[in-house]
Amino acid sequence: GITWSAVPLPTTAPIRSVSLSTNFGHDLTIYAGTWGNGIYRSSDGGATWGQVNAGLNDPRVRAVVVSPNFANDGLVFAGTDTTGVLRWDPTLNRWQPAGNGLPNTRIMALKASPNFANDGVLVAATWGGGVAISRDRGATWTASTNGLTSPFVRAVELAPGYPGEPQIYAGTTAGAFRSGDNGGNWGLLGAPGDDLFGIDV
Repeated sequence: GITWSAVPLPTTAPIRSVSLSTNFGHDLTIYAGTWGNGIYRSSDGGATWGQVNAGLNDPRVRAVVVSPNFANDGLVFAGTDTTGVLRWDPTLNRWQPAGNGLPNTRIMALKASPNFANDGVLVAATWGGGVAISRDRGATWTASTNGLTSPFVRAVELAPGYPGEPQIYAGTTAGAFRSGDNGGNWGLLGAPGDDLFGIDV
């Protein structure tokens, strides 16, 4: 972080999310989600970029997550402003709706389990629907709202040792919440009323 250099992303659209391949040392792959121009991909560490928008039905992308098992499954997930979560199909080379549990949902943030290769867990922060969790790589989703006092969630995070540490954290318009049972129940952390835009553990 001592020195920085510009990455030549060919768009003036605001960049809302950046996600690197977990095999970056070998494949040099980066995905960037923009507000209005969809998703860009670089396969050379950011030197050159190309749009990957086939099947993307909303170019306003708030979150992009590369699968922690990307070297083997090639999966990427995108959270959009109006059409929920989409999944990149590396066989068809296009985006597909990721399940049927989040139709017409505004996704604010998206996280994958560190053990995604085995548990297939994705956690989504939604605007108006609380937290949504998929345990099958985005095929199906369930609402996780018991104990959340606000359905407007801007940020989510999983414990570094998840699922051995079954904690999930959420930043909402009513403060920070923690679930200690994989999203079954939520409890407020600290004083209520803080409108949180990010959370990290």
